[in-house]
Amino acid sequence: MDPQVKQAQQLFWEIGRLRDQGLYPLALRKVRQMAQIHEELAVRLLHEGEADGWADLYAAITAWGEAGHKGDAHRLILEGRRLSALFPNGRQNIERQLNELEDWLESLRVLPSLSDFDRPMPPIPVEAA
Repeated sequence: MDPQVKQAQQLFWEIGRLRDQGLYPLALRKVRQMAQIHEELAVRLLHEGEADGWADLYAAITAWGEAGHKGDAHRLILEGRRLSALFPNGRQNIERQLNELEDWLESLRVLPSLSDFDRPMPPIPVEAA
């Protein structure tokens, strides 16, 4: 078994236990770790033409959303739309699933991550300083 798959499974169970114990900040940290692992797996597998990567992409989108990183989740939805062209036989199902995930993501009410606001400031003219 791929070590990343095993690590993602372990994190899934740890997150459940932490939530059951009310340790939400620690669970959130682990959700972000799990999202990163699923994203890495998805990108690798999908670029290799492996359809199994879709499950990891969907898991990464879900985890990023739950962690409040909607920007990362939207980025992966766009990447999924782009990669769906590599899978013409399943493209319709992939698009439907991505649309459902996008609708779900928009319905989430989570505190946004600071990374969602990470944009460069416009230049300030020297005379304004």
